Amino acid sequence: MSYNIRAADSLKIIHIDERSKNRTICHLEFASVNGLSVDAMPAATDVYHSRVNNERYTACPYDLEMRYEGQVMRIDFGTNFDLESVKKHRHSSPVDSGFFTYDGTDWRGEPDTLSDPENEIRVIEDNDSQLISGLLHRADPNSKVKDYCYALTFVYDTGYATAGVCSVRKDRLKPWQDLLTQGAIIHYKP
Repeated sequence: MSYNIRAADSLKIIHIDERSKNRTICHLEFASVNGLSVDAMPAATDVYHSRVNNERYTACPYDLEMRYEGQVMRIDFGTNFDLESVKKHRHSSPVDSGFFTYDGTDWRGEPDTLSDPENEIRVIEDNDSQLISGLLHRADPNSKVKDYCYALTFVYDTGYATAGVCSVRKDRLKPWQDLLTQGAIIHYKP
């Protein structure tokens, strides 16, 4: 753990936009898209005090935020599954990113969400990665709270990254939907 803290102290703030030459953070390469920006802040040293955070910040020692059309998606990382876990799926090893789960055949929204019927979950496969994205609808029967989330999960050989943004109005998420249906905006860079 002290190694992670010392490593985090030496990291620099990174900003990526359409003009940036360096487009890669933690093996994720972001496409040059007008209006899309990514900010990476080194994780604070006091976050390394839990098993979950240790796993997350070992996968990427930054707090990442992706901005587009005035909305922000925070990107979280994990290593409890990877691309091999998807390709050689076993029911004893769940593949669950927090927004999407893989059942060995299809990617689906979490059990408490409904895929939006007009917007199917989309999977873009490459040799070394998969990008899963889609609009999800959540409804809590107890509180009657309803909202929509546009989420993405990017799976690669050593783990995954996942992000989402939610709103009570589905139309507010259309910019993300339009952006991610144009093609893969994230690529794996070993």
